[in-house]
Formats: sequence, structure tokens, C-alpha cells
Amino acid sequence: MKTEDGKPVWYWRDEAGSMCGTERKWRYEVQQGDEVQREAGTCPDGKKWAKMTISGTPVRAI
Repeated sequence: MKTEDGKPVWYWRDEAGSMCGTERKWRYEVQQGDEVQREAGTCPDGKKWAKMTISGTPVRAI
């Protein structure tokens, strides 16, 4: 999570069908009412994954 131009922005990585992958990177400008559960589960490599409830649409980041 970052702040850009005074607005909260979430970044994350995943892959199609898996919250534990890293092939895609996403960017999302947080909107009122959005929520994140930072440690919703654990990947096989031990990294934690988050569960988000968002009202907008994330965009692919480069």
C-alpha cells in the first residue's frame, strides 16, 4: 500500500487462478468502503496473501 498524490493505492501480484503467483502486477486506487484482510491465507512458499473487497476495477501495472 502506498500514497500517491494524496490518495491511497494498493499494489499486488498474482497469476491467473492463483493468489500465490507473481506473473501479473496490479494497481488499484482505493475507494471509500474498500477493505483488505492482510493475512487471509498462506502460500506454499510461506508468503501471506490478502483478501480484498473492492468497488472499482484494478489495472495491470508494468
